[in-house]
Amino acid sequence: MCDEMLLPGGLILFTVPLDYPLHLDPIDKYYRPKPADIARLLPNYETVWSEVVSDTCFKDDFAKLPFKKKALQIAAFAKAPYLYLVDRQRFLGRYHRWRWWNRPYRVSCALLRKPGGNAPRLSAS
Repeated sequence: MCDEMLLPGGLILFTVPLDYPLHLDPIDKYYRPKPADIARLLPNYETVWSEVVSDTCFKDDFAKLPFKKKALQIAAFAKAPYLYLVDRQRFLGRYHRWRWWNRPYRVSCALLRKPGGNAPRLSAS
């Protein structure tokens, strides 16, 4: 569908989680492609730029929370075993991020150019 909307020579930027916790909102199919995997989805396109970008970890996000929210998150662990047995999907959505306490989030990025057209070439600097 993106291919049909893009004019020849146009650019399209894909950013997708590579190393990132399960997130149920809005949707997560747990597809974690590398930049080369993204480029293979559109084999006729030219890869202008691709990279894996690292960001913060959950510990950094947690540190920014107000005390009350931190306390609620820690207290919620008391329910974790019950929730795991009753609703595993909800359990993973709520507690999976703790696996990224010291592990940085990483995102795959790929900038691709549709074949054809007279779009100016970007120079890598």
